[in-house]
Parts: sequence; C-alpha cells; structure tokens
Amino acid sequence: TIGEATGTPVPASKVVSDIQNSLNAIQKGQAILKWKPRVLMLYSTNPIYTTGPGSYLDEIIRIAGGINAVDKPVPGDKLTPEQVMVLRPDVIITGKETEKQVEQMPGWASGVPAVAKKRFFHPSEDSILVRPSPRLPKGVRELADYLRQVMASEPNRKR
Repeated sequence: TIGEATGTPVPASKVVSDIQNSLNAIQKGQAILKWKPRVLMLYSTNPIYTTGPGSYLDEIIRIAGGINAVDKPVPGDKLTPEQVMVLRPDVIITGKETEKQVEQMPGWASGVPAVAKKRFFHPSEDSILVRPSPRLPKGVRELADYLRQVMASEPNRKR
C-alpha cells in the first residue's frame, strides 16, 4: 500500500517479499524445538499493559518459537499482578527501564519464572518489534535466538 501510494510498487513488493521470506525461514528453524517458552509482552507495570492472542506481536512470538503467555483476550490488554503470576511466563519482553519495575513487583521474584530466572528480552534496537518495518526480521531473529538460549538452559523440559 505504501509502495503504491509513493509510486514505487515494484521495490515495495520486493521489500515485503524479503521480509516474509526471512520470517518464514526463522519460523521453520524454530519449528523443530522440543518445547516453546511462554512469552509475555509487557509494555508497562502500572497499569500492566500486554498484547493478547491474534495480535501482531502474538504472531511475532509464534514465529520466534514461543507461545504468548496471554492465551485469551483480556479487557483493554491490561493484566493484574495476580494474573501474571498465574500465567507464569518463561520470558518477558520489555524495555530496560520497565525491567527494574518488574523485578520489584511483589511476589514476582519467586512466583514468575521469567523474573526468578531473570529472563528479560530487550531487542538491540528500540521499537524493532513493535513497529513493523524492514528491520522486523532482525528483531524476530534476536528473539528467536534468545528463546533458543532459554530452551537450551532447560534441555529436559517438554512442550
């Protein structure tokens, strides 16, 4: 759509095709893994904003080899601290400044595996996952690599 609006439909189609091919290759590489970590996208802690099923980031998590910890829609994409404890994410995607707040949430250090094991994912570039662009495959590859590390740290765990 942007390519057509700017009079560059052929180059734009090539960019879209390259992105899709890269994402397909990442997903194919992750499909053979023994288990999939539960991943929570966390934008803030007060309130606790997240991303649920059927969203763009839900798809990114799946392509990278994880499972969105939020498996049912939540009103306003907001969670309570108790809901996060019940979800038991293995990994939390969040900003570095939010990570400090997450670590201070009452009960999470012992009740949330991602916090207990300090499994926070921060992409190398700001907004690389949350703003679709030609940089997207780089961010998804980084997340996929991180999830592989998480899985390798628990070799006996099953899906």
